[in-house]
Amino acid sequence: MNNNYLNKVINSFYEELGSAYLTDITIKSIKKKYQKYYNYIKQEKRKEYQRFIKKYKKINKKKYNKKYISKELKENKKYFDSMTKYGLDYQQRLAVVTDEDSLLIAAGAGSGKTTTMTAKIKYLVERKNIKPSQILCISFTKEATNNIKNKNKNYNIDAYTFHSLGLNIIRKKLNHSPVICSDNTLNVIIDKYFENQIYNNKNILIDTIYYLSCYAFEGNKTLKSSILNTNEVINNKIDLLLANILFLNNIDYKYYKKIYLIKEKKYLNSNIKTINKLLKNKTISNLNYIGIYDILKKDASFQKLKKTILTFINLFKANNYILENYEEFTKKNQKEKDKLKREKEKIFLKLTKQIYIKYEKYLKNNNMIDFNDMINEATDIVIKNGCINQYKYIIVDEYQDTSQTRYELLKAIKDKTQAKLVVVGDDFQSIFRFTGCNLDIFLKFKKYYKDSKILKIENTYRNSQELIDVAGKFIMKNKKQIKKNLKSKKRIKKPIEVYYYNDIIKEIINVLDKIKEGSIYILGRNNNDINLIIDNENLVLDNDRIIYRKNKNLNIKFLTVHKSKGLEADNVIIINLENKILGFPNKIIDDENLKYVLNFKDNILFEEERRLFYVAITRTKNKCYLLVPKKNPSLFIQEIINNKNVKKFD
Repeated sequence: MNNNYLNKVINSFYEELGSAYLTDITIKSIKKKYQKYYNYIKQEKRKEYQRFIKKYKKINKKKYNKKYISKELKENKKYFDSMTKYGLDYQQRLAVVTDEDSLLIAAGAGSGKTTTMTAKIKYLVERKNIKPSQILCISFTKEATNNIKNKNKNYNIDAYTFHSLGLNIIRKKLNHSPVICSDNTLNVIIDKYFENQIYNNKNILIDTIYYLSCYAFEGNKTLKSSILNTNEVINNKIDLLLANILFLNNIDYKYYKKIYLIKEKKYLNSNIKTINKLLKNKTISNLNYIGIYDILKKDASFQKLKKTILTFINLFKANNYILENYEEFTKKNQKEKDKLKREKEKIFLKLTKQIYIKYEKYLKNNNMIDFNDMINEATDIVIKNGCINQYKYIIVDEYQDTSQTRYELLKAIKDKTQAKLVVVGDDFQSIFRFTGCNLDIFLKFKKYYKDSKILKIENTYRNSQELIDVAGKFIMKNKKQIKKNLKSKKRIKKPIEVYYYNDIIKEIINVLDKIKEGSIYILGRNNNDINLIIDNENLVLDNDRIIYRKNKNLNIKFLTVHKSKGLEADNVIIINLENKILGFPNKIIDDENLKYVLNFKDNILFEEERRLFYVAITRTKNKCYLLVPKKNPSLFIQEIINNKNVKKFD
């Protein structure tokens, strides 16, 4: 090779480095292209080639990418200026042109993440010559997916929910659509098990009786009282547990401030040691255990057990666990030092295993799949057979709600297609842990994707600066979050108003009278919260709308906070801000049995409820009105009430 030719090759190498955003994959591809020239030049040992040799060995990715971004922003300034009414802001533009192998865009509430995603797609197609068919967009709801399609209607991109994507992959593999079981199928299997099949297994039946009467009791009425229809009540939890175990073992006792054993003529020590001793000989002696079970089925603890089993199995499958994982759970259970906990969890694991086997058998016998199978089976297909569509970009919305199985499906597609991954989300708004979402996948993005980068978009166009100051201080009490410095040009003096009431109907009317026009969301923590405000005289429910007879110009809608995520209204009213079990924050804690299938644990009290409250107060474009009972105000209200941007009305 002559020197002129080699000089052209070297210049071409430098041009390629300067014209592309460099990732590990890009660098590897460029090096492979110039490998033979490098081998030849290296042997020449000429001084003028030393720069090329040095660059080839170690390419400064950061330096080249900084120049690339600067060039792209400058050349596309007018293009980005014209994309929206006011143009993209700097952080949005940076997110659009950054072309990492894996990119996380941490977006604040109301910061225009949909705008940024749409701009990214437009830029890839119109400026980078990526074919629409090479772009895969994924969101978590049909509404969000349809929104992506509408925003990009000029391009025929693939846009799916995770479940519809999974179903599409399975359908292409099978050449037909599989039968999808209803949401209620697992409920039916659980009901049938406890109504019929449990009677055929004496050991499991006895275990279930012990579980319900000794470990999951609600209230203070003893098992003896329930069976023999007496009025025996024990307020001390340990004594109540002892009484129930004694009754199941047919040991006669009386209770008056302490438990007295009639046959032994002595009082029983009320402690865990005594309980553990009795549990060694766990049995049901000379009692009609079927009759006891039929009585226990009427207790609230039985419904709670069934609900927890349903949640456990759904989370089990959401983590792509298989039957063999029960062996790991059993080993973990055996290490539990607290015997009561160990016994309770041991029984629970037995029950869930039996029901899980029956559920999976039912699905197999009827050629059905459930929603978890849509993702799990699709992942297996991609790993074994690859992807039919050779995507170059995968763009995911609401990434803070990713579960382990969703991550595995994404990774499988990415690995098989070598596509670049762009995910957008807000860890402040991660509120679906109960469905199997794992916030760690978002927070530890660089652990899951090695050649990756995290960017932020922090200018909010929905809320005022005063409101996001309150919201930001409130949410950052959760230390395990990505810190964002949210900014807004909008200014509203004291945008959060707290109204203390004795009569919620009168107070909500008072607030509605202050709002002359526009859309209003009334947000509740629970579905039933709507019953707090409907009086059929002033406020009438019409499907999902609320009619205020005095002012029909108001467009009022009731939503739970979970359903309001991703939406916005001119003004927001939040109700059920009471310090109670089903208030806001909701104080129902996760059942301890779920620790085997929950991936992400709260670091502080009410961590996810805090994120939920953040979602609630950031739905408004203007003011947020908090309706609080005078007698028992929410802990969250007590926390924010003294903020200078919060106005209080007694």
